[in-house]
This record gives sequence, C-alpha cells and structure tokens, in this order.
Amino acid sequence: MAKPFSLTGHYSADDLLNLYTVRASEIFSPPSGVFGKIKKYKYSYGSEGITRVVKEYFSDSRIINCTTDLLVTSVETSDLYNTFTFTTQKAKMDYSFNYTLVDVVRATSAAPTFFPVHKIGDRYFVDGGVRSNNPSSLAYDYAVTKTKETGQDIMMLSLGTGEYIPEPIKPTAYNGLLFWAKNIVDLTTAGQEYNTHLQVQKYFTGGKPNRYFRFQAKLEEVIPLDEQRPEKLKDLTDLAHETLEEAYADEDNRMNKLIESLTI
Repeated sequence: MAKPFSLTGHYSADDLLNLYTVRASEIFSPPSGVFGKIKKYKYSYGSEGITRVVKEYFSDSRIINCTTDLLVTSVETSDLYNTFTFTTQKAKMDYSFNYTLVDVVRATSAAPTFFPVHKIGDRYFVDGGVRSNNPSSLAYDYAVTKTKETGQDIMMLSLGTGEYIPEPIKPTAYNGLLFWAKNIVDLTTAGQEYNTHLQVQKYFTGGKPNRYFRFQAKLEEVIPLDEQRPEKLKDLTDLAHETLEEAYADEDNRMNKLIESLTI
C-alpha cells in the first residue's frame, strides 16, 4: 500500500476497510457551495468529501511511493472506448505519469451520475468500471509485459465485489421498469465481470495448476454502488467472511490451494 510522509508506514486491509465503513457518509456527501442544488441534477455527490478523506490517508504520495506495482483503471472522457491505466511502470518511465494517489483514486472512482468527472491537468477521467469493471485481463497483460514471462509463471488472485443472480424459481420477479431503471448499471457490469473471468480463466488453462483463483460473493439483492447504511455494510462484511469460509470447505479446497501456491 501507499507509504505517505516517511515512506516507512503502510495501511492494513482493516485500515482500508474502515476507510469506507467508517467514513462512507463523508465520502458520499452532497455537492456543496452556492450551486450545490443545481449540481445535484448532474451527479449525486460532490468531490469534496471523498477528496478530503483520501487526502488524509495518502497525503501527497505518488504512484512510485507504493510498495508494490499498481495498475488502476479509469476512462478518459475524450476516449470512452478504451481503458486508461495508471501503472507503476508508466510512472517510472515518464514522471508525467507519476500521478498523486489522490488523483488516481478520484479518477478511478468518478462514477458517472454519482461523482463529477475528475480533472488532471487538461485531461478528464471517469470511473474505470465504465470499461473494465473486472480489470483482471488488464492485470494479466501488464504482468506478462512487465515480467517478459509467457504467463506460465504468473499467479492471479481475483476478488469480485459481489454478484447478484435472481432466484431461478422467480425468473420474472424483477422485470419491472423501476427495477431495471434503478439497477441496469449494476447488472450489466456484473455480466461484464463474469465474461472477463471466463476469458482470464482460459489464459491459465494448461501448464502449472493452481495459478488462477477467483472469489465472488453471491448477493441476495442488488446492492447500490453508494450503499452506506451501517447495517448493510455489516451484512456485506459478514458475507465476505462467509465466502472465504466456504472456499476453505468446498470440494476444490480453493483456499488451501491458494495458500500453498503463495508459500511455494
């Protein structure tokens, strides 16, 4: 993770979880200022809250200050058909790509209708999920290019953010206009995530075993992108724990295989 200030500290997974569960209401704060109400017609939340929170965590740290290689996705508004990637390799080769982590986080999280686009210099960025909600294929290509390997020596752990599948006994229970109007983005990006998973899975077919692991929680309902109610966040945290526990107990023994692969 990032090492702000002295470059000797880092944040744990719990720290970053708390960034969201404790400060969600601040991250998702309405637009401020004289024109706040007018801005609400363009996007639901202002950039002030999320920028303030991220700034507290990462200060002025930049991509090359991180202890591991990064690949973070975004999309430039001038090129909506392609995914823009913030990477350690770019930052090291050209300092103009060594962006601050605050800019990287804002760019990758600027989900249309939720947050305003993020400007870096004369470029404008929106959420990377617009093009690559599951960036594992981009990460694979990056790893192959950077290491000059064929892919046989690469291992990948892919973590999903939850997948909603309607009950098979009620296939038409959620086909109303209101349901689709509220959830069309979440459902279409879920399909994109799964298709990418299938594509990446093929990359690891053959060769050494146990090199690709994908963990995805099954949701009982569609969870809004801006969900921040404490009880819902607790439910999601509990579901994540249950998903990992199931990975220990399933027939494929995926969790133990993952741990073994990491310790070889």
